[in-house]
Amino acid sequence: LRIRHKLLILAKTDNLTGLLNRTELFNKGAKLVELANEKAQPLSVVLFDIDNFKQINDDFGHHIGDLVLKKIAGLVSETMRSRDVFARLGGEEFVAILPNTDMDKAKAIAVRVIEKITQHAFDQEGVNYQLTISIGVANLQETKAVFDDIIHAADLAMYQAKAKGQNQMVSYETISDVQERRQR
Repeated sequence: LRIRHKLLILAKTDNLTGLLNRTELFNKGAKLVELANEKAQPLSVVLFDIDNFKQINDDFGHHIGDLVLKKIAGLVSETMRSRDVFARLGGEEFVAILPNTDMDKAKAIAVRVIEKITQHAFDQEGVNYQLTISIGVANLQETKAVFDDIIHAADLAMYQAKAKGQNQMVSYETISDVQERRQR
């Protein structure tokens, strides 16, 4: 029974960070979107990527990169609320699902995450320069009512944040018109 329980946990978590893995993120995301739609509640998604992460691996090695991923997972976990779902999407990308959270609250959380990462000195992890992240924020109201679409919208916004110079947050609502025209 203990082995079965351990296997269930391993199947749902990222072995490096201990966060939920991609599969479990999408399972929980679909359920939370369905629940938000049923109850007519807001739901937001924050997706972020560590800026220039490849450079960290190149400069210091993959072991140090792993330490950085773990530390960032821990720092961001501290800013999440008990109802939030925080997961590693893959590589250096992370996602937080924020139930019952409108765009303004989600943006405030995203700014807090950026501040927390920017204020942390990563020298204990072996990195001798400041790390930054780029964040995209999207919510149920600006996207179709499917979790995949919200993730996609947050991803587009995150790439806009990177294009604008990194270490910042962009919300999908500010780029949605441009994106809609681009897709036609």
